[in-house]
Amino acid sequence: MVLIISSAFVVCFLVDCVMSPWSVWTECSATCGGAGMSHRTRAVERQPACDGKVCSLETRQSKSCNRMCLNGGELSQNSCSCAKGWSGQCCETGKMFSNAVILYKQPLVRDKFNCSFCSVKH
Repeated sequence: MVLIISSAFVVCFLVDCVMSPWSVWTECSATCGGAGMSHRTRAVERQPACDGKVCSLETRQSKSCNRMCLNGGELSQNSCSCAKGWSGQCCETGKMFSNAVILYKQPLVRDKFNCSFCSVKH
């Protein structure tokens, strides 16, 4: 702040820059994969005067987020390389089975037929 008392006498009060606190991080732009980004910002609340501390030039920060692939996929560069049988941006789309027999083991069952172990083949 500058106070002019007369044309020959000027009083200058040191005023430092004041920055606002950082905002909260934004929601990630992607749920998975390699391209997710999040940002936060801040602003200058008071400009410096009379050789006060200058403001930081940094008013925006960015960081990567949710950099992952699902179902055994691997992150390569900024995209997912999916495991065999999986597809999609994040390897989220169905597993394909070919020539597979899946056994679902049931718990022990005691009923009127006295079945003690059951297996279901699909």
